[in-house]
Amino acid sequence: MIDLLQNDYIAHFGLTGSYTLVHHTVQGSVVFHDEIACEDCKNREKQQCDAATDEQNFKLSSNSEVEVVNIEQFFNQFDGKRAGVSGRCDLMLYSNNKIAFVDMYCGQQKFVYPYANQKGLQEGKLAKVRKQITNTIDKLCEVPSIRMKMLFYRKKVGVFACRKKQPMGEGTPDEENMQVFFHPTLETKAFTLLANGFEFITVEYPDEFIW
Repeated sequence: MIDLLQNDYIAHFGLTGSYTLVHHTVQGSVVFHDEIACEDCKNREKQQCDAATDEQNFKLSSNSEVEVVNIEQFFNQFDGKRAGVSGRCDLMLYSNNKIAFVDMYCGQQKFVYPYANQKGLQEGKLAKVRKQITNTIDKLCEVPSIRMKMLFYRKKVGVFACRKKQPMGEGTPDEENMQVFFHPTLETKAFTLLANGFEFITVEYPDEFIW
C-alpha cells in the first residue's frame, strides 16, 4: 500500500514534485492522539492536559505488525489540487488482511450527536467523521490499483475513535447527567456500513481497538 500511495496515487493525478508519506510500523499496545487538535483545544478551550495520559485518544492492541500511515498529512499536501480531498480522516492502518481508517475526537459528548448553537443545527462529530472516512476511502479508490488492493482486504473498517471530556471549570454532575440522558452512551459493539464494503464502528477511550 505504501508503494501504491507514493507512486500510483501521484502518477494517477499527474502530480510533479516531491511529496512525503509519514508512516511507521507498530505492534503490541499503542496509543495515538491528534497533535493538531490537542494544540487547538489548549488554545481555544484553555484545557490543561497531561501529555502522557490526558492527550491519549485511541488505543490499539495487536499481536502482529500493523503499518500506520498519517493519511491526513498525505492529503494535506494536495490542497487545491485534483488529488486533494476535503474532510479527510486522520490515520490509515493496515496489515496483510485488514485495513482501517481512523478519525479521532476528544471533547464533550454533546457535540458527538446533532446539536444546536448560534449558527443553527449542527450535524455532530459522529456524522462528520463518517463523511471524512468515506471521503478518504472514495478518493483513494479513484486510483484503480488502490481500489483493487482494497477489495482484497478480508476485513475493512472505519473507526470513530472518541474520548469524552468535560471542559475545565464548566458543568456540574447534574448537567453531565442531563447530557447522558439526551445523548446516549456510544455503542461500541454495533456497526453500520460504509461504501466499498467497509464497516463503521465507534471505539470509546479507554477501550482498545483489537487488531
